[in-house]
Amino acid sequence: MNTPKSEPRENPAGSPRIDVAGPRSDVAGMRNASGHSRRRLLGMGAGMTPFVLTLASRPALGNECTNSALMSGNTSWGARRDPNTCFYNELAPITAAYNAEAQQIMTQLYAAWAAGDTDLATQLQTEYYALTDKYNADVAALRQKYAGYPGFYG
Repeated sequence: MNTPKSEPRENPAGSPRIDVAGPRSDVAGMRNASGHSRRRLLGMGAGMTPFVLTLASRPALGNECTNSALMSGNTSWGARRDPNTCFYNELAPITAAYNAEAQQIMTQLYAAWAAGDTDLATQLQTEYYALTDKYNADVAALRQKYAGYPGFYG
């Protein structure tokens, strides 16, 4: 009962039968239909890309803390246009630099005290107080810069 699939054969009811797998044109049609649906799906995804990118867009230069952005009165502000976030983003490097320099002065000051060098200790204390005064002035100027923006509480 090994007959090639391309040759017609009789089924048990006696009527001729073409092929067990069915006509080739149906299989090719199914392949074309599935290929068409894949292309359509990819086309829809590609068509949605500009829309999704527009919704997720950010300013071209990446600066959300501009005067215009902060004063726009846009009620759909995210954290990126919050004047408090902008304030703390600018404050962070100022504070890091102050902490690094203050740590260096304090280490030298402790060493001067341990060595009994009061003149050096007095000089380092003066440097430390001047550094602290400069830091406080920088923070006050930064607060003043953001004080006029709506929603700033820093």
